[in-house]
Amino acid sequence: MHVARQAATVSLPFLLCFAALVAEPRGALGEAPPVPAVFRQLAGSWVGEGTLFGRPARFTMTWEIGPEGEIELQFTNGLVDEAGAVTPVLEAVATYRVGPDGQLVGRWTDNRPQEIEIVGEAGEAVVVSDWKAPTESGRTEYRLLPDGTVEVEDRVLVDGELRPFGQARYRRR
Repeated sequence: MHVARQAATVSLPFLLCFAALVAEPRGALGEAPPVPAVFRQLAGSWVGEGTLFGRPARFTMTWEIGPEGEIELQFTNGLVDEAGAVTPVLEAVATYRVGPDGQLVGRWTDNRPQEIEIVGEAGEAVVVSDWKAPTESGRTEYRLLPDGTVEVEDRVLVDGELRPFGQARYRRR
């Protein structure tokens, strides 16, 4: 009886450690999957001008990479009137993680309030985020351009078709 109890105390910690390693989407040495290089290029603060619902608009975005490989986007937009005054429309925070297969997964939370699930991909100079909420779905594409600016296009799914509703070109702050 004493031997069986001792074996159980040795096996249980081993099994718990093994289960934790298997459950985490981590690399062979236990580290988080690498952050795609495009996010290192996006890291920092940006200001943009473009259109929102066909009207002149201004935008901000700040990208940060956390110590565990999480990627955070802080975002604002606002409509610009004829006098140049900006009326805020949206403030949001999105958090991305890189899954074990390299796919991006995340969540966008904004001040409407809306919580949106994100699934995406990162290429050499582009991030494509497909997003879905209970009342809407769409796609946002972030493209790094050779001149150092970032072009962003937002589309929403309407009647089975992705239709643009926002676009902007950003420069570093």
